[in-house]
Amino acid sequence: MTPEPTQEYVSLVSHIANLWEDARNNAITAVNESLLKASWETGQYIVEFEQEGNAKARYGERLLVNLSKDLTRLRGRGFSRSNLTYMRKFYLAFPKCETISHKLTWSHYFELLKCDDSLEMQFYMVQAINEGWKVKELKRQINSSLFQRLALSTDKEGVLAMSKQGQQYALLTDIITREWSGMTTRQYKQYKGLKKENLRDNMTNVELALNMLAEASTTEISKQKNPKGYTQSAKIAKEGGSVAKAARKQLESKTGKSAISSAKASDYLLPPTEDNED
Repeated sequence: MTPEPTQEYVSLVSHIANLWEDARNNAITAVNESLLKASWETGQYIVEFEQEGNAKARYGERLLVNLSKDLTRLRGRGFSRSNLTYMRKFYLAFPKCETISHKLTWSHYFELLKCDDSLEMQFYMVQAINEGWKVKELKRQINSSLFQRLALSTDKEGVLAMSKQGQQYALLTDIITREWSGMTTRQYKQYKGLKKENLRDNMTNVELALNMLAEASTTEISKQKNPKGYTQSAKIAKEGGSVAKAARKQLESKTGKSAISSAKASDYLLPPTEDNED
């Protein structure tokens, strides 16, 4: 029969376990710092190489393609053209390496660099650090347009509070979308053939207008009714979505076609096809 462990033995186990936990965390931190520094320096090398007149003339837009191929051959994964593009952006966004926060990972910065401008990127960077957002949560907040909603809202504390409710906000957004479009966000993305792309970025002007009407209506109704808890908020989300639903039906009756389109952004960005000459 195993004897009851003494207090000294329990303390010994605790000390050793904590020692290795600290070592593990320190190793992760050190690796993250090294990866961020290497990513930043890679971007620096690329930009400085591009600034040489002869190099630009010789390689042009093929530079990153060639780099991706050769670095992958030499060092394996991690050097896709996309990754190299964002390393270049990383250096341009943070010209001074010491301004990079090691509290975030390269995966965080990869998402931050997709922001439209430096102010938006800085906002999400500070929020991610202060709130301890994982990469998945950072992506969710960016996709929910927290920065834009906060900039437009008079109730900034309310918007921030809602953003911290995480899944609850995503569910409310889903209710609004389903009410005016007849589809959940997931179904809507599938209808457009989207995978990781942002739904809002792939809406037509009409779809975007209806979506904005639904969100604005929900906000205005919410100000009047001041909902308490998720159940009341969900009811108001449906009411806001119904305003856009009515507008959608009226538009469709006038145009004779659906306001919902399967078209996505890449369909608009494709170069025009030239007619074949006889």
